[in-house]
Amino acid sequence: MYKYLFLMLLLFCGCKHAGDELRAKKLQDTLAKLKLRIDFRPLSQADAYTFLNDYYLPHLDSLSTKRRLYIHPLLGTNYKKMFIYAKKEIEAKYSDDSLKIIPPEVVLVPPPPEIYNKSFTWDERKLHNTLLIADGKSYLLKAGIPNFKTKKLRHNAFDYGYMSISYPLYNAHTNKLTITERLEIITDCGTGRESIYWFAKTTTGWKKL
Repeated sequence: MYKYLFLMLLLFCGCKHAGDELRAKKLQDTLAKLKLRIDFRPLSQADAYTFLNDYYLPHLDSLSTKRRLYIHPLLGTNYKKMFIYAKKEIEAKYSDDSLKIIPPEVVLVPPPPEIYNKSFTWDERKLHNTLLIADGKSYLLKAGIPNFKTKKLRHNAFDYGYMSISYPLYNAHTNKLTITERLEIITDCGTGRESIYWFAKTTTGWKKL
């Protein structure tokens, strides 16, 4: 009887060990795939300006803002923080402890108060037919746009805004590029005009997705 129980215990421990190894392997594989999917890095400056001139700026020609950009880029999506947060969630799902709480150290939203990368300045000489706005508030006031207090009035003022854009980020593993734009009208929130665009690399350039 004891011999039978001992054998069953060994079998159970062996199965649990095998299950733990399989779970650990799946966790590693999942994190490795995720890391590749969000491995976005800045394009070289030469490639970034080529992309903007050939594929992004023509999009502004159809808008009332035309080719007016804020002199500093948006910070855009922080993919490193996104990976850290997603990693915690995935590890929790693969954990035996169903009561494990995901630590809230990394929060992706709301965005940080400093939303511009002021360490980098767009070069107007490298952007085709584009006006750079150095002082957004002064520019909008001169254009006749006061600091409206209601969302409705702000939306009526869209035609006189300008765009802030993030630096183009490229993932060599997926051949995908992403860029964020935001319409500026003095206030930071309530415009409803932030968009994220995706492009796929082709043999001849880029294709919008």
